Amino acid sequence: ALPISVNPALARMLGYDSPQELMSSRTDIERQQYVEPERRSDFKRLLEEHSIVQGFEYQAYRKDGSKIWLSDNGRLVRDESGVVLYYEGFTKDITERKRAEEALKKEKEILKKIFDNVPVLIGFVGEDGRVKLVNPEWERTMGWTLKELQEQDVDIFAEAYPDLSYRQDVLDFVAASTGEWVDLKIKVRDGRVIDAACAVVHLSDMTKVAIAQDITERKRAEEILQTFSQRLIEAQEAERRRVARELH
Repeated sequence: ALPISVNPALARMLGYDSPQELMSSRTDIERQQYVEPERRSDFKRLLEEHSIVQGFEYQAYRKDGSKIWLSDNGRLVRDESGVVLYYEGFTKDITERKRAEEALKKEKEILKKIFDNVPVLIGFVGEDGRVKLVNPEWERTMGWTLKELQEQDVDIFAEAYPDLSYRQDVLDFVAASTGEWVDLKIKVRDGRVIDAACAVVHLSDMTKVAIAQDITERKRAEEILQTFSQRLIEAQEAERRRVARELH
């Protein structure tokens, strides 16, 4: 079906100088206007089923071949006997909204990829002190899954910081959420105690985001190096005293 009337706004939206140019140029609406021709059939089917359709979205070609997103609101007009006479409605250009939605979708995808694959522990803690969300690295390192924490009502702070005084220090650190990095000792599910560099920040709804990196191996290396350095200093001091005794 060809349009029997369009207004100047729709003509401009599709890149034409006038309604007359649009109507004379587009002799096959389904293929000339719809990027996905079957969407035209979808729109007509919905109109026939419901008589009114609102917010029907599709991509359309402009005169120069570029694509825009449109949203149609339409209704089906029948005569007294129920025979379809024509469709009428209005069209809105929603290209900018769709671009914003696509950008947001892309941003969410990037953040999820980082969240799922970054080699640091990330946990979201609600105002009630319960963990709301953790990433795979958190689960691998700590030994609990998010499902276990929630279904078994695990008090992760009690598990990870069994010493009451130390636990309170950690809870105060989380509550302050200053973004400052500190080193903490954390007990994981299998009983090991790991060293971790941790920082906590908060979101606008006061959800705390705890970020931590397992630095146990680095700490062990530092301790070995410190022990070696201390022994070297002690050996040098002993040698200095021995030489001093021989000179006297």
